[in-house]
Amino acid sequence: YAPEVAASYQALLDRPVRLFPAPIAAVRAVRDRTQAAVPTIAFLGEQRDEKGFPEVPDIVRSLLARHDEIRVLVHNSWDGAAEPTAALRQLADADSRLEVIARAVTADEWAVLLDRADVIVLPYREFVYRTAMSAVAVEGLANGIPLVVPRGTTMDRLLVEHGMPGVVAATSAAADIVAAVGELVAQFPECARRAAQASRGWAETAGPAGLLQAILNCRGSGLSQP
Repeated sequence: YAPEVAASYQALLDRPVRLFPAPIAAVRAVRDRTQAAVPTIAFLGEQRDEKGFPEVPDIVRSLLARHDEIRVLVHNSWDGAAEPTAALRQLADADSRLEVIARAVTADEWAVLLDRADVIVLPYREFVYRTAMSAVAVEGLANGIPLVVPRGTTMDRLLVEHGMPGVVAATSAAADIVAAVGELVAQFPECARRAAQASRGWAETAGPAGLLQAILNCRGSGLSQP
């Protein structure tokens, strides 16, 4: 799905690499997030250093201090981030607006987490995600969830291509991510509206049905052609 990833593989393999729609679809009917009076700001997935997880405690601390009208949900399915996880648990003990889930979840539980999220924040490192794609970002798009992503990443392009269902941070630095979340919160109903519209467009062209149609449209050995 990501042209940056296709270009990398093409350079490594010295063979044409064709792009196909990502086989990711909404996990349930997209709810109307424009009416969320207290939006839930979520950090979801397998959190690692290259995803900016060491800075998430500082980001969350600043968000809770600056915005009375939010909740924060942090999920991490990886057990190798003990220090930031401990810092987040300490913050959660002091502020009931923060919930920390530090374990792998089932597919049904993951669907619930996506449904609970009103915003997904991806403070991912630019040097990795300049050419890598985030599955969580694509799931957010498919499920109509506004995103906060760093400039100069594949997720930045994803927002631009789908009508800006979110806000692009200047960098992945904690202060810039906090500022971008604040910008999104200030215009939340409009961002949520754009995210719902992007989800509808995604359902028409991508997901499992879109991927299957793209494969069926290929003729014979066309799969290996540019």
